[in-house]
Amino acid sequence: MAQAASWPAAIAKVELHHPDLALLDMRMPGMDAADGVAAIRRAQAKLKIVLISAFEFDEDIYKAFRAGANGFLAKDCVSQEIPACIHAVLGGKTWLPPGPAARLAARLQAPELTGRQSKILELVAEGKSNKEVGAAMRIAEGTVKIHLTNIFRKLGVDGRTQAIRKALQRGLVRLSKNG
Repeated sequence: MAQAASWPAAIAKVELHHPDLALLDMRMPGMDAADGVAAIRRAQAKLKIVLISAFEFDEDIYKAFRAGANGFLAKDCVSQEIPACIHAVLGGKTWLPPGPAARLAARLQAPELTGRQSKILELVAEGKSNKEVGAAMRIAEGTVKIHLTNIFRKLGVDGRTQAIRKALQRGLVRLSKNG
């Protein structure tokens, strides 16, 4: 058994010890969970990876599973869930509690935002006007409006406030601690 306090340290431990299963906190410093899972996958492709977190941001869970995670547990799960999850994942199954599983299934049906749309949504969540977003992205204000229309359609919302709310709920954007 080994412990690590960051994603880079976890990757190094996996490379050193070659475990069958890794139980990892999604919020470790050094990189986001999806990048950490992908790096571990490159180091040891057959390793089973279970992520734990106090936060259930759908987009983070979605990206981590796309990167190769095998299971997810909420930190407040009942103690019986942990061994059940480990046995299931080691047995080749995927483990997700019902709430995140239902949201992940819905997320799989949702259209992807492009990188540019994600950046625009991030700027809108920071409170920037269409003109300011356009200046930051070096695009015309009218182009920003077209992107926002497409973002609203993909998120299933009618306006900026709803888009920001949904983006925050899903973990598509985060509010800056400095701003």
